[in-house]
Amino acid sequence: MTKIREYSIPSQEEEYPIRISFYEALKDEGKPFLIFCHGFKGFKDWGPFPMMASYLASSGFPVLLFNFSLNGLTAESPNEIADTDAFARNSIRRELEDLQRVIQHVEATYRPRALGLLGHSRGGGIALLGAIHHGSVCGLACLAPVHDFNDRYPAEALAEWKKEGIIHVVNGRNGMKLPVLWSTAEDFQQHKSILDLPSLVPGLGIPSLIFHGNGDETLPVEHAKTLASWNPLIHLRLMDTGHTFGAKHPWNEGELPPALLQAVKEMEEFFAKL
Repeated sequence: MTKIREYSIPSQEEEYPIRISFYEALKDEGKPFLIFCHGFKGFKDWGPFPMMASYLASSGFPVLLFNFSLNGLTAESPNEIADTDAFARNSIRRELEDLQRVIQHVEATYRPRALGLLGHSRGGGIALLGAIHHGSVCGLACLAPVHDFNDRYPAEALAEWKKEGIIHVVNGRNGMKLPVLWSTAEDFQQHKSILDLPSLVPGLGIPSLIFHGNGDETLPVEHAKTLASWNPLIHLRLMDTGHTFGAKHPWNEGELPPALLQAVKEMEEFFAKL
């Protein structure tokens, strides 16, 4: 049975730690250490993500899931967004900094032979940035990643957001309206040189595997095709599924949804060769 260690490490703000679940590999086979980045409005224990981590750990991969420090979850509310003030000021740069702290922690604590990054949706885009900015990453596998953080809102929505200083996004799972401050968009523009995927992805120098659903209702499959066109090291795997690969929260089934299971099996084969 997979051993799971729950703990936290500091973020740049003491009151907002980065909460971690470390899934120890059942066998020490020297396989890459995998770090998974959750998506927007998500968290490390969303749906079948823990089951996915256990599956990979049982195949010999150490796996670390973590919560971005400003994702809105708290120690008292580990499965629902409760701190909307934190959520409102979360930013792409803050998530990249969190990932960088996690990578540094893993390298110092576990000293892995090799390091791989995983991510879903917005977390997939963050994983892409992490791989671009960290030469120690040997491989990348993403589920329906964002291909361009600058292309998430139409012009009229941006104008209204700037005018009001805040927008609200709906959490489709519970209908909760979550605030996002305009300052997070300004922060992206101010640091675009290190966050702009269209200009950075062509320089990605490691094998990368992108899974995307032909029926993705959140990020059109054309986005994935565009992303793959930017770099010959990106292999695009199209699947007949949606944005969450058949997953939902809570996930009470005894096994992974078929589409996600297929993707995880292919990730297993991909990282075993690195």
